[in-house]
Amino acid sequence: LQQNLKCRIRVFLSESGQVIKLEFQQSSGHTDYDARAEKAIRDASPFPPPTAEVAQRLSNSGIIIGFPLL
Repeated sequence: LQQNLKCRIRVFLSESGQVIKLEFQQSSGHTDYDARAEKAIRDASPFPPPTAEVAQRLSNSGIIIGFPLL
């Protein structure tokens, strides 16, 4: 049985591209799926350092990443 699972995670990054914290904006309702999405983000860290223009916004407001990635 295939499910259309989706989740959205707000990711906060440091100036060096490290994940500071994650906040679920929308859970898929499936614990394992959400955990795998969170792990994918953590495993990808560190990200390339953000440019000076967006670094403060990424550390204060974050960016939302939706899964599945489209």
